[in-house]
Amino acid sequence: MQFLLQVATIFCSLSAITCYGGYKGEAGGGGGHINDNGDVSAEGDAVNHPGMDATSKACRYDDGPGWSDCDPFELIRYRVLRLIHGGSQCEEMKNITKHCTPHDFPFGTHWLIQEHRKCIAELNRLKAMISDLHKFIETLHVKGKELFAAYLKLKKNWMT
Repeated sequence: MQFLLQVATIFCSLSAITCYGGYKGEAGGGGGHINDNGDVSAEGDAVNHPGMDATSKACRYDDGPGWSDCDPFELIRYRVLRLIHGGSQCEEMKNITKHCTPHDFPFGTHWLIQEHRKCIAELNRLKAMISDLHKFIETLHVKGKELFAAYLKLKKNWMT
C-alpha cells in the first residue's frame, strides 16, 4: 500500500511537469525576469530600456495557471508562462521556479514522507542483513573448501 502511494505521488509529479511543458530551472530558463510593472521581459527591462541599438522588443507573457505544488524531493515550485506578445527572439514558453519549504507541501505529503522514511530505514536494515548473510555464506564456502581439501589429503594418505 505504501509503495502504491509513493508511485502515485511520483506519477502525479511527473504528470504535472509533462502537462505544463517540461521543467527547466532558472539557469536554463533564458534569463528573463519580472519587472516593476509585473511584465516578464526576456531582455531585462527591455520595455523601458530598449538597448544600445534600440532594436530589442519586450516579450510579454501571461500569468499562467499559477504555481505548482511544492515538489517534496526537490523543494521547488514551478510555473509555466506562455508568450502573448513579442518577437522571434522570445521564448514560446518560459519555466520559472522558486524554492519552497516543507510547510508548503500539499495535504497528506508530510505523512507520506514519514512513511517513506520508515520504508527507507527498513530497506537499509534488510540490506545490512543481506550483507551479513553474504559474509556468513562466503565464510562457510571457504571453510567447506578447506575441509574438502583436508579430506582429500587424508584420503590420499590412507590409500598409500
